[in-house]
Amino acid sequence: MGKLTNFDEIRKKRQKKTLFFRLLILAVISAGIISAYTYRDTILSMGIGNWASDGISAAFGGSGYPVFLPGDEPNWSGRVGGWLAIKDNTSLYLYTSSGRMLTEKRLHYQNPIVRVTGDRILSFDRGSYGLSVDYGGRQLFNKTFDNQIHCADLSTSGVLAVSTGATGYLSQVTVYSKEFEEILKYSSENFITGLSISPRKGMLAASTVTSKGGMLSSGVHLLNFTSSTELTHLDLDDQLILSIEYKKDGYVHIITDRSVILMTETGEIHASFDFGGKSLAAFDTNHDNYDIIILETYQNGKKLEIISLDGTLAAAGRCEMSSEVTGLQTTSKRLYISSSGRTEAYDLQLKPIKTYETPDAITATVVGNTLYYATPREIQSMPIS
Repeated sequence: MGKLTNFDEIRKKRQKKTLFFRLLILAVISAGIISAYTYRDTILSMGIGNWASDGISAAFGGSGYPVFLPGDEPNWSGRVGGWLAIKDNTSLYLYTSSGRMLTEKRLHYQNPIVRVTGDRILSFDRGSYGLSVDYGGRQLFNKTFDNQIHCADLSTSGVLAVSTGATGYLSQVTVYSKEFEEILKYSSENFITGLSISPRKGMLAASTVTSKGGMLSSGVHLLNFTSSTELTHLDLDDQLILSIEYKKDGYVHIITDRSVILMTETGEIHASFDFGGKSLAAFDTNHDNYDIIILETYQNGKKLEIISLDGTLAAAGRCEMSSEVTGLQTTSKRLYISSSGRTEAYDLQLKPIKTYETPDAITATVVGNTLYYATPREIQSMPIS
């Protein structure tokens, strides 16, 4: 009986181990399926083998920070998915959380513009002809246009819109599907200065600038992907549009040199916030529910007034700074402002949370729970709460 009882115990232990490993394998497979579904558009565009190898490459390797910069002095940094992006005059670099350089992309452009959407990078040569879309170290799309590029936008779903010059027109917009197939061409007699693709449906907003009676006039035009004609437009006389952002709330968020405006899809002004004659120093429109603007004031010396605007363009918070702002970044719950060798964290109502010392920093970026800052020769990092 004793030997039989021991055998039963051993068998039960083996069954428990088998069940444990089966559950572990099931968990790994489930995680892979969830990850594959989350990044399905990326996988379809670059192939599952390349996507998997990039993930493995990013997960391993690297000896931590600080990391020596291989090129020129950096002039920009940003978050690309879970990676850190650093740009100098000639190249764009991606780094993993362990300090490994994932890729170096040479920017063979005279006037390189870099825009980040999720884990994809749109880069183009404003005033010239080259444009590309990249994921990690892989190029998904590359094209040399026949006419000079004015502006471009890449949506979260992978739709690409590019405005160039055109024969017989000042501008022509070409829209490409997430598979980079041409789906729309639109020609305009106005000069197109900005594009933004709706995250909800096949709509495109385009900002233009022209002259009326010797005065500057801007406009926003809404297009549908299924047609090459505009649905509606909004004229803004004596204002210069600096940014347009089609957000999830269905409004086009417009920032001019005089105000912030919410435009409806019928071409009406839903709400606005006037700068009151103050000069706009900087802004951030990357948050779905907030716009951040920084205005210059000159009462008792030059100061910067930082204003957080909610979804109705009401001021959710205000604060002042006396030093020059070198960086501005919003995350889901925080605003990070970099200036004079420090990065200050605020909530989105501009209540101060914490100050991080970043000596000699040229640019700073938060990725996850880490603050990265680049000095002229290296990248440093520190954990943040």
